[in-house]
Amino acid sequence: DEVFSSSTGPIRRMATAGGGACKFAPLFQDALRVELVPVKELSAVVDGLLLLSNHRHLAASKDNPNSDLFTLDDNGDSIPLPWPTPLFPLIVVNIGSGVSIL
Repeated sequence: DEVFSSSTGPIRRMATAGGGACKFAPLFQDALRVELVPVKELSAVVDGLLLLSNHRHLAASKDNPNSDLFTLDDNGDSIPLPWPTPLFPLIVVNIGSGVSIL
């Protein structure tokens, strides 16, 4: 039996970043019929951060515990954090893990 079956359906495109995106591109295309489109990872992270920042009025409150920014307490429970004011200057740290789907 084949693990991956071929399909005649259209190939979908997905923005991805990281070394794994290049390394595994043929596997994604053959197995899932998905073309991985490379983007610059840090630029995508910064753009995403700015997008979230523009919607910070939707950030967590007591009535809305889901937050874009959070920390973990000693028990591993998430605690919402407010967006910093001012937002700039800031330091962005990104640790890669293979394939980032953006």
